[in-house]
Amino acid sequence: MYDYRYNWLQNLKVGDQVVIRNAQGQTDNDALTTVDKVMKTIIVVGAGGMRFNKNNGREIGCKGQWYCTHLDEATPAEINRLREIHLRRLALGRLEVAITKAPTELLITCCNILGCGDGLCTPNDKKDVVGQPDED
Repeated sequence: MYDYRYNWLQNLKVGDQVVIRNAQGQTDNDALTTVDKVMKTIIVVGAGGMRFNKNNGREIGCKGQWYCTHLDEATPAEINRLREIHLRRLALGRLEVAITKAPTELLITCCNILGCGDGLCTPNDKKDVVGQPDED
C-alpha cells in the first residue's frame, strides 16, 4: 500500500485531480481539487496554494500524524461521492432559501409530504402526522 501511494504521489503532474482529505477524517469536508505545481519535494494544489509533502501527501507544517490534512487519489468512485455531497449541499441551500419565502399552505403541504405534520399537532397528538397510524 505504501509503495503504491508513494509512487502515485511521485507521479502526480500539473492538472491531475486529487482529493484533499479533512484533518479529522470527516469525509463530508473532503474537496476535489487540481494540482497546480509540482516541485522536488512539494505538491501545490487549489486556489489557496495548499502545500503537501511529495513523499507522504501530508500538508506542509502539520506536526501530528493522525490529524493532518492530506492528499488522496481522485478515483471515479471518489469523484462521484464528492459530487453527490456537493449537489446535496446546493439543493439544501436552495431549499432553505425557497422555504423562507414560501406561503404557509405550501409549507404545510411540504411538511405533510415529509412526514412532519402540519405543525399544529402536539407530540401527544399523532393523528395529524403523516405515516402515523390512527388510534381510535
